[in-house]
Amino acid sequence: MNGEAVPYQADPHPAAEAHAEFVQFGDGSSWGNADAATNEFGLRQKTLAELDLLEHFYEQGGESAFLDELAKADDLFGVIYQLKRRCENKAAYVNCTHERVRQTLATAREHEAALNAAAGMNNDQR
Repeated sequence: MNGEAVPYQADPHPAAEAHAEFVQFGDGSSWGNADAATNEFGLRQKTLAELDLLEHFYEQGGESAFLDELAKADDLFGVIYQLKRRCENKAAYVNCTHERVRQTLATAREHEAALNAAAGMNNDQR
């Protein structure tokens, strides 16, 4: 829950509730209140910019520059907090966090490419 493991408790009637205001599907289509998503899209762009910056610091300044930037990085969407947390007890902390930054950026770029391709296909069909 919120990025933390929840201890198992036997519950004969587990329940969950969810509410969606906006959904963007893999084909680029969407459902819901686009105004509700505006803030999240902005945060997503800021998060990706921060991750790009971390990658740049690693490439240009090495491990110490990467660690300095990581220490002061904006924790948007909890992404940076999560990657720090998942690596905090590992001997190779720098390698672990850098690899998670790279994986997150790669996944985001794949997602964006898929959305752009779907949008292009949708435009071709019009």
